Amino acid sequence: MKDILKKRSWKVYAFMIGVFLFFFLVSYLSSKYLLETDPEKIEEFMNQFKSSPVISKFEELLKQGKYLDIALLIFFHNSELALLNYFFGIGFLFAVIIQASNGFLIGFLLGVSPHIFSSFIVTLSFIIVLLLELTALTATAVEGMYLTYSIIRPERMWRTKSKSKSAKKTLSQSIRVILIVLIFLLIAALIETLAIHYLSSLNVRAIMI
Repeated sequence: MKDILKKRSWKVYAFMIGVFLFFFLVSYLSSKYLLETDPEKIEEFMNQFKSSPVISKFEELLKQGKYLDIALLIFFHNSELALLNYFFGIGFLFAVIIQASNGFLIGFLLGVSPHIFSSFIVTLSFIIVLLLELTALTATAVEGMYLTYSIIRPERMWRTKSKSKSAKKTLSQSIRVILIVLIFLLIAALIETLAIHYLSSLNVRAIMI
């Protein structure tokens, strides 16, 4: 990983993480405000959110107590998002938009779900999950951006004039990053599922982030 990190600027990572955190905080605080001033809007949004195929499947599996299937659902859903982030990263601006959208959605869900912070164990679990997912989504977005950069500026990226060689070298590094990202997302899915199981044992409604 050291050779990969040498080719990446920390400023790009910092910018993408900053985008996520900014929209996360804005959304989190806004949802708290709306809970007090206009709870009907929150309920309307949550009803729309629950009607999505992934959340509907999650609710169904939760009712049946199929926690292994829930873990797989979370893993494959987040893996799909990470891969989309990679391909959107190729378009630069799209990566920023997706990063902002992810931050906004996760911030909103956490803001309207106070039960997540009902105990130290659950709070710690979701903080770890959030950090793992943030790392995964940011890394894939940045890799997509660098793939484009290696084609536009091959001489700066790899000191070669060949765009194809430059793209192949960056792509080989990206594949390694994506494999590590998948491991992170698998760990996050397992931790999140354990937290959901714990909340369900307390008869507390759980959410999927």
